[in-house]
Amino acid sequence: MLIWTSIYLLLPFFFVNSIESADNHYVKTLRNYDNRVGKYIELDRAYIQDSDKQSEIITFANERIEIFNKDFRQSGIISVQGRFITSNMIQIKNYHMHSEIRDITSYLGLFLVSLLIIITLRKEQNTQSRREWRNNV
Repeated sequence: MLIWTSIYLLLPFFFVNSIESADNHYVKTLRNYDNRVGKYIELDRAYIQDSDKQSEIITFANERIEIFNKDFRQSGIISVQGRFITSNMIQIKNYHMHSEIRDITSYLGLFLVSLLIIITLRKEQNTQSRREWRNNV
């Protein structure tokens, strides 16, 4: 089990260059700071922080990007589509504010699926142990 977990956790690192070259999740656009202007961007489930001066989106890489044309007056989780108008500012075309309960229900679902997998593996292990015991009697 430890081997499979290690493979699951380490395998994505071998595909980092392919992910960047394909611009999955706009990683290449985000990393190429000097050539962002005019480029399209989508950020899914990023954190928006609203202050008195400016609304900012905090990306998965912990980068703060200013928002040009919207004043949200609230902080939370947001998905956006837009275009860079400067290297550090986007103009939003479409957005969706996510409810706070979505994260909780997602984590609960992942926990329940994990629990189901663990219970199934334990039952299978116990069944094999009983078969071996019966064969030895």
